[in-house]
Amino acid sequence: MNFIISASTDVGITKDTNEDSVFIRRIKMPSGEAVLGVVCDGVGGLNCGEIASGSVVVAMDVWFREEFPTIYLGGMKERVLFQSWLELVQRMNIKIGNFGKRNGVRLGTTLVAFLIVDDIYYIVNVGDSRVYELTDHVNVLTHDQTLVYREVELGLLTQEEAQNDPRGNVILQCIGESDRVLPEFLSGPARLNAVYMACSDGFRHKITESEILLCIGPKNVTEYDFRSGMEHLIQLNINRNETDNISVIAARTYAEVNGDGKY
Repeated sequence: MNFIISASTDVGITKDTNEDSVFIRRIKMPSGEAVLGVVCDGVGGLNCGEIASGSVVVAMDVWFREEFPTIYLGGMKERVLFQSWLELVQRMNIKIGNFGKRNGVRLGTTLVAFLIVDDIYYIVNVGDSRVYELTDHVNVLTHDQTLVYREVELGLLTQEEAQNDPRGNVILQCIGESDRVLPEFLSGPARLNAVYMACSDGFRHKITESEILLCIGPKNVTEYDFRSGMEHLIQLNINRNETDNISVIAARTYAEVNGDGKY
């Protein structure tokens, strides 16, 4: 399996600082390629969100270069991978929390990341950034760790009520500001000719699933297509008065034929 990748982020119309941080990279593997995509959203209402989000993205980049190869060569065991991610999240929670205490500031970040290797996707999620699978429809793979989403799961709110609930941005945990962080871990088969997309919550409130499919769905087959589609969706958000930072990354899967890059 191979990948077309792209990423885009924008400060938006109201904030002076972009507190989102994004990362996506692919590397050659014996069976094709592996890709890691990360989106971190510095938590709104806290100071220095860009420091928190940026530090976690850097930590994930280092992990991909230094720890992932050992895990892969050791047999790519899911429990080992998820334990490694859990330890990274716990380290960063302590590190960011201590930085805040030393400097008298409050800061934190969400984290959502997907790793695709050997036709399997692996996901870690803290907060309310999301991972989607785009085929002929839109499938949300992660679960928002928010007060409103929990009340929907408990049957206290309907989906329609949740969309207009003023508590929609209240998250239950974040890295750096929570005493204990319990990430969500997910895995499943990665499909050919599908798109795996991650985004901050500022990307998804003002646009529709049909617009996402049209602009960055699997019918787009070049990096230029994806970049143009992402920039179009970000501009739609801006035109519709999205007030948050806006970030998105995506990886489209394909099978290379005879090494010539054809789909």
